[in-house]
Amino acid sequence: MRHALLITSLLISCSHEPAKNTTDPGQPGKENTAKDRKLVDSLKEKPGLKKRDTTPTCESLFDSVGKCLIPAHENVYNIPVKNAPTKGATKPLVTIVEFSDLECPGCRYWALNTFPAVLRKHKGDVAVVFRHFPLSFHPLAPMAAQALCAVRAKKGDTAFWKVHDFLYTNQQSMTFEFLLAKPPKGSKTSKDPILAQFVALLKGLGIDPVAYRRSLLLETYKKVVEADVAFGNSISVNQTPQVFVNGRLLENHEQLEDAVEREIKRAKKLMADGVKRENLLSHIAGKGSPILKLPIPEKTIRTRLTKLRPTFLTQCKTSEKLKPLVEIMKKCNAIHVRCPAFTRCVNERMKELASSGGRN
Repeated sequence: MRHALLITSLLISCSHEPAKNTTDPGQPGKENTAKDRKLVDSLKEKPGLKKRDTTPTCESLFDSVGKCLIPAHENVYNIPVKNAPTKGATKPLVTIVEFSDLECPGCRYWALNTFPAVLRKHKGDVAVVFRHFPLSFHPLAPMAAQALCAVRAKKGDTAFWKVHDFLYTNQQSMTFEFLLAKPPKGSKTSKDPILAQFVALLKGLGIDPVAYRRSLLLETYKKVVEADVAFGNSISVNQTPQVFVNGRLLENHEQLEDAVEREIKRAKKLMADGVKRENLLSHIAGKGSPILKLPIPEKTIRTRLTKLRPTFLTQCKTSEKLKPLVEIMKKCNAIHVRCPAFTRCVNERMKELASSGGRN
């Protein structure tokens, strides 16, 4: 047992800089006694001793590299919201910014279910801000984004959100003709009831369908959408919906409600310290630069590791899709004990795997 503890301490010490030895190993001294040499000899492998199975398990892999999966700092993003469509509280404790695509099925669920539920529960405390991020593989998304811009330019945020909800509700019925609010050629009305409802909605909002249609054909608001996309790219938005809560990216494993509750507590503490309610977002995220890096407390890292562990173990043991990644992680973990080197190793080997078409 004494030897086992010594070996463990030696292994742990490998993750730190080695201490300098001021004693000449070739000369007698306190660090170079016959007793020490006898101890070293006792640690050598003895004939017939059964070798311990050192094949890494999912559990041992997580224990070793789990800390590398949790960032040591978090980014707080300074996302402009002043001129973006907004609903909810006028002086919110929590501002949610969503980068969205009108053809994205996941965005549809968030738009019609998740956000309304949060706004109802935290009425007066939460605001939702919409930023356009049409994905390249959704052919209708850019025009749909421009359609919302055209509506907002004419009739403001109230009209924007009504058309926003209508487009998401009828997402599966969307076509170019639908977005153009254009009846079939040679007809003043449409037999398509959804298209007819859209035209009626525009008219009910006081929007001339002909002028609206002209703005889409001329791509009047194309640059507005492109500006949102460019900003999203600058802060590494790479999917939809991508959600930020008071400037902090909502992680895939995190529930929106949990993030909102966390930020409400943080906001109330700031107000108790003297920050005005209307200045909360600028105080939290508006530090001048697009991204502010803040160290994450050790206690928070441990909590996140505890939450991540079950998901990691399940995926590690059952996901065929992730098997190549798991094997690469095991190999890199055998070589590197520090997170930066381990992460570089994994990224480089994943790139090699991708370039080889998935062949090891």
